[in-house]
Amino acid sequence: MRMAKWLITAACALALSCSGLAVAFAAPDDGAAAVEVEGAPSVAVSGEGAAAEGEAAAGAEGAGAESADVSATPEGGEGADGEADGEAADGTADDEGAEPEPEPEPEIDPKNRVNPQQMPDSSFLYDTSIAELANADPYMNNQTVQVVGEAIGDILAAVDGPSYAWVMLQEKVDNDYPQISVLMTRTQSDLIDNLGRYGVQGTKLQVRGQFHLSCPQHDGLTDLHAESVTVVARGSVAPDHLEWKQFLPGVVLFVVAGALLLVFRRLQEGQR
Repeated sequence: MRMAKWLITAACALALSCSGLAVAFAAPDDGAAAVEVEGAPSVAVSGEGAAAEGEAAAGAEGAGAESADVSATPEGGEGADGEADGEAADGTADDEGAEPEPEPEPEIDPKNRVNPQQMPDSSFLYDTSIAELANADPYMNNQTVQVVGEAIGDILAAVDGPSYAWVMLQEKVDNDYPQISVLMTRTQSDLIDNLGRYGVQGTKLQVRGQFHLSCPQHDGLTDLHAESVTVVARGSVAPDHLEWKQFLPGVVLFVVAGALLLVFRRLQEGQR
């Protein structure tokens, strides 16, 4: 019984809603429209009320659409901004992660070649001086050393063979001139263009070789057996120039002595 009542009530409500919609769309005039349904009480709905209800429903639908558009617009804007920011971030990351372009290699001058005569900087030998070798301790014996000195004197033939020669190297240290005898090949000695003597600056050589504090091959001579000879500076000739200013004090003294001699002679003649 209760179930039947609920069904009838639902049917009446459905009929009323359908009749209201039918009146709102079917009756354009302002007169009253009556709708009767079997088994349900009659309900009268005026044209103005139906139109108002229609306008309210349309207004509600329009407001919902506008709110949906408004709510969708910021989200879309934020999404576009987010995509733009993401693209910019990706571009920055690509720029940071990209390797820099290699710099173009400079043009190499064909005249810029390796100089085989360049003085090497080596740490496996004793880069010393002739003065230190002249006062060397026994631990320097048979060591590979490197010295720089001026070739002086004469090139002497060695008893080791026609292809060897003796050259004397000299170094200036304050007022001292230490020397050492160097055994080298004739090819190496040919690099010498001038031998040092009075008025001549000898060729400066860099010699690397084995130092012997007491050489067993040359009767205990302290010498250096050259392995590599390099020209550091060419020799030069310095002819003497007459400096008259240096003779000026002597000339003055000679004139003063002559004048004193004349005065002495006059004094002797006056005493007679």
